Amino acid sequence: MILVFWCRFRRQNTHAHQFIKQWAEIRV
Repeated sequence: MILVFWCRFRRQNTHAHQFIKQWAEIRV
């Protein structure tokens, strides 16, 4: 689920990729 959201966001914004990466780490 998170992967899909991350992949979609990453495609839209590269900056968001960094933010999601950090958020994903905290989620895990």
